[in-house]
Amino acid sequence: MDALGPEAHGLGAGRDGRPFYQALLPETWGIILLAIVAFLAGLHLGWLDKTKDAFRSFNWLKTGAGLAGIIIATLLIGSWIFRGPGWPGSPIRITF
Repeated sequence: MDALGPEAHGLGAGRDGRPFYQALLPETWGIILLAIVAFLAGLHLGWLDKTKDAFRSFNWLKTGAGLAGIIIATLLIGSWIFRGPGWPGSPIRITF
């Protein structure tokens, strides 16, 4: 047990600070799964859900939630595709 406790690592993070799904899936599959969930949630919230208007701007909010889900999925997949091999050396550490 570390000194800060498990709640200091954020929601859904294990003791080592990694998200919960990384214990089950490789990093690539975790990103793809997250993008699929965001895309399907955006599609459902924005267009497939047939909930009637509760107030005047409800349709705008539904469409905004749908677009947000699709944009998040696009950013996740796009950043994964365009990620390069990285720097082959050790990371730069600046200390004062």
